[in-house]
Amino acid sequence: MPSFACVLIVDRRGWLLLQERDEHAPIDPERWGICGGHVEEGEDVETAARRELREETGLEVPAAALRHVTTREVFHAAYGTTDPVHVYAAGLDLTDDDVECHEGRRIVFVEPATLGDLPLTHSASLVLPDVVDGDLHRELWFTAVGETRYACATLVDPRGRLLMQERDEHAVVAPEMWSLPGGGLEPGEDYRTAARRELAEETGVDLPAEALELVGRWRLPVSAEGPAAEFEVYAAATDLDDDGVECHEGRQMVFVHPDDAAGLLLGRPARVILPDLVASDVYRRAVGATA
Repeated sequence: MPSFACVLIVDRRGWLLLQERDEHAPIDPERWGICGGHVEEGEDVETAARRELREETGLEVPAAALRHVTTREVFHAAYGTTDPVHVYAAGLDLTDDDVECHEGRRIVFVEPATLGDLPLTHSASLVLPDVVDGDLHRELWFTAVGETRYACATLVDPRGRLLMQERDEHAVVAPEMWSLPGGGLEPGEDYRTAARRELAEETGVDLPAEALELVGRWRLPVSAEGPAAEFEVYAAATDLDDDGVECHEGRQMVFVHPDDAAGLLLGRPARVILPDLVASDVYRRAVGATA
């Protein structure tokens, strides 16, 4: 019985590398599918997946970058058989310019939202909806993004409340969750400068750099919630209340007591940061400075 192996690549936009098959394809001609093909006699499945990808696209993907996603039994009308199709996936920082087309009409990255408009191969129609709708797609996407660096800055009021942001549905990372104000470092920017800039951009509060006190630095591994990241968190005392803070990003920017924050849907960084922040000398000094 023949078996098949294929590789799905997700780029840093979350788009999927797919092949438009031509009219000469023995299986599912003129449909869109995942790059792959037959497992040769005596060949292990993962080796076959990497070989097929190389032959069809010119891409050499390290075995360590691949993960097995699923194996599906697929009926191939051309052969009249139901055969196993082994699907592997990788998140890689690639573009269409990195991909050669050695088979079919074209091999390009496709936006997941457009899959419903494409005639898919039988195997792709079985596999892709589950991938795109699951955590695996986001983790592969964030793997392609690579490690990021960002800074967070919060304000602490006399009651010990922390300035927090409720993110909206458009946020790529932690949509509709609560976090501290912050964002990515710009080229040549250090963490403290980024924290001050992000606070001003998101809240309208422009503090001198020395007013922000470092709480600590954290690292997070890649997950479906976000890319691998290294970030620093800063805090400063304030006499402002909700009316004194603008919201330039997300749904709202408000002061939240740590006890109340525990009942909110927190993004991954906030879940990591808040216990350490509230237990820190920085937090105690900030409360004392405005009490």
